[in-house]
Amino acid sequence: MFATCRLCQSDICQEDESHDHIYQLCPYPLLVAARRISDEQLETYPRVSRLELILKIIRLVHDLRSQNRSQKLDVLSAQCS
Repeated sequence: MFATCRLCQSDICQEDESHDHIYQLCPYPLLVAARRISDEQLETYPRVSRLELILKIIRLVHDLRSQNRSQKLDVLSAQCS
């Protein structure tokens, strides 16, 4: 099923390309500017490899578990007092 982009008037295959067209390909000036600004903002953040991200998630989970254990111990010691 084909459709026409309402912004740039190009023909697009609605099922396959409408998302890609709007967010990556449409030459409409405001979308081009928005993509450029978005890319510039993303470049200000440090790039993290997948391994680094996985290690950070593991550390976060470990820290949360440690906090939960210490909170449970605090509750138990308060109940015993």
